Amino acid sequence: MKVHCRVENTEVLGNRKGVNLPGLVVDLPALTEKDKQDVEFGIKHDMDFIAVSFVRSAADIEAVQSFVKATMAKYWPADHPSPKLIAKIENHQVRIVLVGVTNFDEILAVADGIMVARGDLGVEIPLAQVFTCQKMMVSKSNAVGKPVIVATQMLDSMIRNPRPTRSEVILDVGNAVVDGADCVMLSGEVAQGKYPVESVSTMLSIIKEGESFVPRFPISPSIVTGRDSLASAAVNVAYELKAKLIVALTKDGNLARDVAKFKPSVPVMSYTPSRKVGRQLQLHRGRYPFYHPWSVVD
Repeated sequence: MKVHCRVENTEVLGNRKGVNLPGLVVDLPALTEKDKQDVEFGIKHDMDFIAVSFVRSAADIEAVQSFVKATMAKYWPADHPSPKLIAKIENHQVRIVLVGVTNFDEILAVADGIMVARGDLGVEIPLAQVFTCQKMMVSKSNAVGKPVIVATQMLDSMIRNPRPTRSEVILDVGNAVVDGADCVMLSGEVAQGKYPVESVSTMLSIIKEGESFVPRFPISPSIVTGRDSLASAAVNVAYELKAKLIVALTKDGNLARDVAKFKPSVPVMSYTPSRKVGRQLQLHRGRYPFYHPWSVVD
């Protein structure tokens, strides 16, 4: 395949680089044959999460879910936990604030979690809109209790320097923490940077400072089920009594996720008989899973 283009600046183009087509609707399948091979390899080795890149609609997630379900049946018993699907939002086709009709909501409804992939998103849409898109995605994910990851160029200057810029501390990491993100993720800082350990320790110190500033998040998710009522009551009682922690017994992780939905101000110790469920719960903010081989169901 040949691509003819016009060079408009002086830069070195390396190998294995992605191609962005801002403004164009790219009608490609959610999974290529190579993707299927990679997913099957991961399922065979019991991976915990699959990050689905450039998700455009709920149909993309549903296509991956269907393949995962069929592949799980080849390698694992029916009651074995499946990997959770994280939708990477990095495509202009996911209209969040650009037009009145949004398909982010439909993606959020079927995905197990959201990643705000700001690198490619900032190429696909105007840079000024990345800020509002990030705020909207974190807020909507919090409202339904699904984990949300803010990623890409969080401490980008630390690829080359031992200290971050002030704006990275305040606007990137600090803002994500205060907004209610479950995770903040480093990429180039640790994959190819000069100061990988310092990047992690710096981010951790910013997270702790941000969390101390907001002892309780002003989030009021809707109460839909009886388990939601139980989780909401537990979080409120823990806050009023100044409890040190909340303990949740959960077989499939659902009760612990319901508690996480209400963003408690204290840690949640989640006891589960499934090591994989325990690993998956770590994506939620403030969850501390412990393995215990008991048989009570949620």
